[in-house]
Amino acid sequence: MYAARHPSIGDIVDLEMPAGMVTRPVAGSGTPTGTGAGGGAPDPRVKPDADPHAKPDADPGGGPDVDPAVPGTRPDADADVDVDAKGKDVADAERDWHALDNDSRPYKGKFTEMEFRARYAEGWRYDLDKRKWYDATGGKRKKPRAFGEDDDGARIFNKLAGEKSKSSFKPYVEMLIREGLADEAAIIGILDGLRKVSRDENYIRHEFKELYRDRVRKRILNPDPAEMLRRHPDLFPDGKPGPVPLEAKHREMRRHLAGLNSKDMGNLAEVWYRQVHAPDSEPQIAIKQSEMAKQGIAIDGDRSIDLLDAHTAREIKFIQGKLSKRDIAEFDDLIKLRGAEVSARGKDFVLDEVQVVFMHHKGGIKNLEWARTQLKANEGKLSFEFFNAKGERSSVIRSASELDDSFLKWLGESP
Repeated sequence: MYAARHPSIGDIVDLEMPAGMVTRPVAGSGTPTGTGAGGGAPDPRVKPDADPHAKPDADPGGGPDVDPAVPGTRPDADADVDVDAKGKDVADAERDWHALDNDSRPYKGKFTEMEFRARYAEGWRYDLDKRKWYDATGGKRKKPRAFGEDDDGARIFNKLAGEKSKSSFKPYVEMLIREGLADEAAIIGILDGLRKVSRDENYIRHEFKELYRDRVRKRILNPDPAEMLRRHPDLFPDGKPGPVPLEAKHREMRRHLAGLNSKDMGNLAEVWYRQVHAPDSEPQIAIKQSEMAKQGIAIDGDRSIDLLDAHTAREIKFIQGKLSKRDIAEFDDLIKLRGAEVSARGKDFVLDEVQVVFMHHKGGIKNLEWARTQLKANEGKLSFEFFNAKGERSSVIRSASELDDSFLKWLGESP
């Protein structure tokens, strides 16, 4: 039994179903029934020859371990984990709430500080001048609702994850049920507890995800070897379960994230990459426009670096289509930061290079021509990494000539 403690509603148990329990799909979701490990027969394939584009990894079996949450406590004690997923959201919420608190014009909003922070965590921002909320993800989402007095956990579940729901929360619930991390009864119970604290949709969605956060991350970072053998037999040439190859971990991460909203996908992909490939990097580093101006660097607004090590700013992209205008504007500003000095969390950094990581092969294919163009225009300032359909990681790409037809073939080959 897995338990967590929510600060407002106390102990919550049975977040994870007992081993072997049969899941049932969300009504109308099309999610198949099966065990917590997932359904479907294995698809035997022949392991291909080693590809010259694949980057060897020293990890013999599986990267860093993630300890399960301690029963009876809320799984948020690890400060690094918090920063990974929501560091900028927290910083922005604190900044704007503080600004409102000190503004001569009184804040007349209906949200408590707790609800205000939850909205920021879900990708919304409050325009301090216009006094209006807007979608900071660049999308066109409807403003979140406030549930009514008669909306208990079951009704909230139906509205957010039922057959007719179009909420971006629904795929997250479907993933939990499909992967055996929750069942409908447990989810309804948690929603019923959260709505007694606040009826704001963003608050309920955010706090619910917080309770399951570590379980989801542990699943994608440390998948079960026997299950990986069943799902990815091409990666186990001896036919026996053993240390999980990094390619299998990537495939599992990609499978779990499929269908989630862009913010959830981005957060989880960033956490996965840092834990597996860049454990010494610092996550979510805020870059202030005003601070850069002091160094003679003009950028169009405040920015955030996904991962930063001593000299390299990494942008993690888990997308299947082309980069958005917003993505490109952020990239253009990051390129201007070469030579910038940044201090964060007691460390000093000098930015020599920007690296863009395409973690989904479809996004890599869609943006390959753009990557070639940028490499030609920013020689010595820019590099790329790509993951292909098999879950293999490329070497660091610093020349447009490396992104040739053979690379495109490598990128798109199916496992």
